[in-house]
Amino acid sequence: MQSRHSRWNIALFLIPVAVMSVLNLAQPGGKAQLSDMEKRELQAWPSFSLDKLFHGGLLKEYDNYFSDHFAFRNAFVELGTSVKALKGSKGSDGVSLVVNKGGNNMGEALGGGGARAAGASGAEDDKGEVVAAEASKYLVIKDRAMLLYQYSAASAEAYAKAINHLQSMIGPDIRVYSMLVPSQVEFVESEKLRKLSDSQKQAFEHVYESLKAPIRTVPAYANVEAHKKDYVYFRTDHHWTALGAYYGYEAIAKTMGFQPVPLSAYPKKELPGYLGTAYAATLNAELKKNPDTIATYQPTVKHEYKVYRDGVHGVKKTLVENKIPADGRGGYAVFLGGDFAMSRITTDVKNGKKLMIIKDSYANAVVPFLLPHFQEIEIVDPRYFKGNLAAEIEKRGITDVLLLNGPVVTTYSGIAKLIEEKLAYKA
Repeated sequence: MQSRHSRWNIALFLIPVAVMSVLNLAQPGGKAQLSDMEKRELQAWPSFSLDKLFHGGLLKEYDNYFSDHFAFRNAFVELGTSVKALKGSKGSDGVSLVVNKGGNNMGEALGGGGARAAGASGAEDDKGEVVAAEASKYLVIKDRAMLLYQYSAASAEAYAKAINHLQSMIGPDIRVYSMLVPSQVEFVESEKLRKLSDSQKQAFEHVYESLKAPIRTVPAYANVEAHKKDYVYFRTDHHWTALGAYYGYEAIAKTMGFQPVPLSAYPKKELPGYLGTAYAATLNAELKKNPDTIATYQPTVKHEYKVYRDGVHGVKKTLVENKIPADGRGGYAVFLGGDFAMSRITTDVKNGKKLMIIKDSYANAVVPFLLPHFQEIEIVDPRYFKGNLAAEIEKRGITDVLLLNGPVVTTYSGIAKLIEEKLAYKA
């Protein structure tokens, strides 16, 4: 009798294992695919080479492929995340503080890192646990998640030095502006939870104080802080919303000396059902139940928008899309279509003013508001741009340069290094 029970136990264990093995082996290899849930590219079926075989790279690629493509993977990932979430604690008002998983791209996860950290304690709504993994730490409060912020004085100084270098190379006749955008975690109401992050306000002041004349600074921080109770940040994404970007645009207008167009003048469309990068990083159930709504404001100025992947041949694109992309780019790609090495907007505003924006993705939602004030806007992302920035500014007859970035430039020196590389670039 005991032997029969043992055989049944073994069978009940081995049959599911065998079924899963067959299902996994039956999946055909193919090109890399985008994971809508995790907002990243999955491992493609490895290509064979003797070099990769002898150096161990081939086996690693196969391991990554099967990790990314095993049967029912999404369901298991969500289940695992739900189990992890049980390790956190909730206050009586439902506040949950958990940091699950950081992303891998430069735009969202360069400032985090570190091991497990203790959560805040004290008032009931301040209780929680912070759990770090991979490159970033996320703080989840009820139905919103945000990256924690870690300041690096060396990175801030390197960024300021790069801007000073740019100004010295292009000369004082071209106006240079610096705008740093705070992230959502800066305005957490709980003082105890806010202390889990360094002060972005102080970090930005350090950068601005390090800039040399005639460089001017754009006080976006104050404008966003004044509207922090509005829907200026997504709950499930690390970016600001178009409304937050509009308040940043108002700060640009004040600094550059032009009158901002009222928000009410723009045709508005709402796109519900958006789950962004913060959800992809945490897979938090509360975020999934409370997706964001992306509001878009269509520019009224006649324009043409082109993306230059090779720096020469432009491809026309839509500046502000009217539906959430379903091709894996992510919902924030409604603004500019995503991030590209270089793109250009020409308008029918014949005022001779040409703006170059050197940016990360925080700039994407701002750009459409700037069309009424410039004849041409050139957008450069130093993460992908291949060329000499100073030479490009001279060639295009740029009159104004705006460096517009989120807080990552004060946590990570990579952006500053990229700008310096682009100033020294030789074709």
